[in-house]
Amino acid sequence: MRSLLFLVSFLYSMTLWGQSQNHEFTIDYTVKYVIDNAKKGAKDTITVGFEKNGKYLWSDYKGLAQEFAGEILPSIKDVPDGAAHFVYSSEQGKFLIGLYLGSLNMIMDMDIQLIMSETTTQDDAFDEVVVLESRQTSRTYDMNGDIFPVYEIYPDIENKSIIKLALDESKAMDNNNLFQSFFQLMLTSTNSKGDIQGQIPDGLILSIIDQSDNVLLRAISVDDTPLKISINNSFKISE
Repeated sequence: MRSLLFLVSFLYSMTLWGQSQNHEFTIDYTVKYVIDNAKKGAKDTITVGFEKNGKYLWSDYKGLAQEFAGEILPSIKDVPDGAAHFVYSSEQGKFLIGLYLGSLNMIMDMDIQLIMSETTTQDDAFDEVVVLESRQTSRTYDMNGDIFPVYEIYPDIENKSIIKLALDESKAMDNNNLFQSFFQLMLTSTNSKGDIQGQIPDGLILSIIDQSDNVLLRAISVDDTPLKISINNSFKISE
């Protein structure tokens, strides 16, 4: 979910979303995570919703909404809870954004390909075929007394972990579909001739640990009550 944070830096790439378009989808799981907020030098919480087939991610993270609104209208000093919604569509390769502040209300989409082109360079390009592999580690993740396995993901050419994921395997979640969309966008934005293949274990992501063993996020609660989201010229969420 830190990948959402770079969104605010690329407002120039946004295009107004036609009111005739309509998107309806279901969020199957809503997870509350703890993350580091570098600006505040403290912990923050972020809620992320997952569609189980890896098609959509949703969040109403206030920290991102605050920065986003401030870039558009600097006079905005505070964003109420629930005033902004961010949706990543892996099928479309877009971020869908709804912002409702009374004096500033808009719905828009942002082509993630344009965003990726600003965060990557040709130096990031590669021509090899990288196969991602995974293995369960001896580590476990404890969430409210429940214990979950931790997997490390690594490329076959190095056999060195690039990321670790704590997963709730009892909850159906196609992580491969979700991550592959990011991989393909990265390859395209860097004009890479290579490819990234392999399978990422299924299951709801409870924690992400980077290669330096820093915990990027950790889940503190999970709600599996489905949320139905409808976006056209308004943003509606219902159970």
